[in-house]
Amino acid sequence: MMKTIIKLIGVVAVAGIVFWLVPRDQGTVLALNGKATPVHGQPGLFMVAMTLENEGTATTLTSVTSPSAEAVSIMNPGHMGDPLVIPADGSGVLAMDGAHIMLRTPSEDFSEGGFLPLTLSFDGKGDISTRIIHAGMQGMQHSSGKGISETPAPSVGLTLPNNIGGEGFDLTVDIQGLSLIETPDGTPHFTGQGHAHVYLNGLKLGRLYDETYAIGALPKGTYTLRVSLNANNHMPYMDGDTPISDAVTFTIP
Repeated sequence: MMKTIIKLIGVVAVAGIVFWLVPRDQGTVLALNGKATPVHGQPGLFMVAMTLENEGTATTLTSVTSPSAEAVSIMNPGHMGDPLVIPADGSGVLAMDGAHIMLRTPSEDFSEGGFLPLTLSFDGKGDISTRIIHAGMQGMQHSSGKGISETPAPSVGLTLPNNIGGEGFDLTVDIQGLSLIETPDGTPHFTGQGHAHVYLNGLKLGRLYDETYAIGALPKGTYTLRVSLNANNHMPYMDGDTPISDAVTFTIP
């Protein structure tokens, strides 16, 4: 009996050593609510959206693959080639108004309500396997239409703190002419109301309903933060033909 107890203690001790040798702070990434929306007029082509919850240190999405797809690629309009970094303990949202995934697969192999496997690779955190659902055309509810114009048009300005380091910081957002109101998805547009979307190198980080937005720790590099103004129905507010937004660039030394 005593020998058995000693063996168990030894196993626990070894397990504890292994546990402490593993860099626990790296954490993992959760891929949630993956949806594939068919592109109108392009049979077999889908736009893939999902939420990525980063539980640990900052990480970069490097590639996406699927054994069931003919082709998969990451699209990041206006920021092609920029690293898709998710800040420490933060989130990233792949969506058609920012960085997103495009996937091609035979239509007969992927019908509405069906699923496809998808693997996302992250720098320092390995591969994350998930599956995406064919959401039908309902997945296009956040349309990228012409936007909403109001007179006078609202405005947004961004201010970064001095001496930004890699430990994270608060972005200060000055919004005029718009009341920031958190509403459920599906809420229609109401004049003078809305929220903001925050993007890092083209990757949507989330929605903003306040005067500040916390950015988690980031690795060394140069980044562009952009904040756009959106109505309750997520349509962009426009000033003429231009979406209302502001952007700042900074470097983590």
